[in-house]
Amino acid sequence: CRRPGGDRMTVYDFSARAEARIGTLANDLREGLYHPRPMRHVDIPKRSGGFRRLTISSVVDRIIQTSVATVLMPFFEEEVAIAAKNTCKKCSGRKSSAFSTALSNG
Repeated sequence: CRRPGGDRMTVYDFSARAEARIGTLANDLREGLYHPRPMRHVDIPKRSGGFRRLTISSVVDRIIQTSVATVLMPFFEEEVAIAAKNTCKKCSGRKSSAFSTALSNG
């Protein structure tokens, strides 16, 4: 992605010094020093008139969010499957299985 995030940094910019940046981020997270960056707001014109406000997170925040989701997802997959099974007790087995798969693959 070449579009800048809320911090005006692109993924390409981040990757240029990724090792150092990730080390700093990891330390800041461990020490409780990390704070989310301000978001960037862009107004996108609508065809019908008016604008739609688009809010863009910083690249660093998106990297942290994706990393946290990657680590936590396995813990929630089983819970989602159980919830889907319980939700679909009145459904046929095929519907329940399809619902579980859809939720797990999210």
